[in-house]
Amino acid sequence: MVVRLPFDDRDEQDLLRSGEEHAATRSAAGIPAPAGGEAALGFERTRASGPPELYLDRKGYDPCFLGRGDALGVAVPDLPSELAEQAAVVDRRAAGLERFVLPYTHFSVVMNGRRRLPFFSAANINGNELRSIPRTGDAWAYDPRIDRNLQAGDDVYANTPFDRGHMTRRLDPVWGTPGAAALADEDTFHFTNACPQHKDLNRKEWAHLEDYVLGNAGTEDLKVCVFTGPVLAGDDTPFRGLLLPKEYWKVVVMVRKDTHRLSATGYLLSQKDMLTGFEAFAFGQFKTYQVTLREIEQLTGLDFGALKNSDPMSRARPAGGFESVTGLGAARMIGGPADLVL
Repeated sequence: MVVRLPFDDRDEQDLLRSGEEHAATRSAAGIPAPAGGEAALGFERTRASGPPELYLDRKGYDPCFLGRGDALGVAVPDLPSELAEQAAVVDRRAAGLERFVLPYTHFSVVMNGRRRLPFFSAANINGNELRSIPRTGDAWAYDPRIDRNLQAGDDVYANTPFDRGHMTRRLDPVWGTPGAAALADEDTFHFTNACPQHKDLNRKEWAHLEDYVLGNAGTEDLKVCVFTGPVLAGDDTPFRGLLLPKEYWKVVVMVRKDTHRLSATGYLLSQKDMLTGFEAFAFGQFKTYQVTLREIEQLTGLDFGALKNSDPMSRARPAGGFESVTGLGAARMIGGPADLVL
């Protein structure tokens, strides 16, 4: 029997809670309250960006989060030269991929400046230290470390059915000390960490896939690394000066308790016939598939390097429950935890 993933409505419940706890944690992190108090944040609003110097203490994604060495280190995907030419430069003094990395608290983002959307986000999640911070105001900000013209902002989202869909989920990096957790929560509300996602997509199964992997797998130390991004295709639909991604991908990496080795699983959200015309939306069924990391590479142009060798899906045979969805190979539709190949 296929079990349908239930809608996890914790964020919606958070909207109804008092903002006192959130205000206290923001204060502990040294984050100034907006003019007019917490209520001035509102929902889906834009807040003023501080100077780039405010971000000097951000350490970003840690490739050694699951362990050190070639066996347990998890590097972010690399950009081939043709993609690197499209990337937004953050630090011209750095070499290689580090030139393009925007570090935040417990996660990092690499931006496609030409598309004004992220290539991917990379997050460390520590399930032992997660903290609950009520969601009292979605105040989004531009990142001052790159030009605003390289970030899709309010001009894309205002008065549309599209949410500012988090790539690194708001709940994921919110762990550690109260100050670090509050800062991580704040950091996820940057336009660099968002893509246009229809509200039904953003608020249902896809947003909580990590919960099922973390809660239903033999994960060592309750730690995982998660990469998330859009499939930036050449035939994406034009919308308000942006090309809207039709598909999104996610890679979840953990250390299995039984083998003490890495397991890296890839997922693709397919929205067949989602966009039917200029600024038009066709409501359809959103489906999540487990796919190989090699397929994600072919769809995105990214390079996951040796991490592909830790993909159990690459060793699975395309039998019952598998079907072709990407045109590149086998995929397994995910209806519940029992469908995951880990």
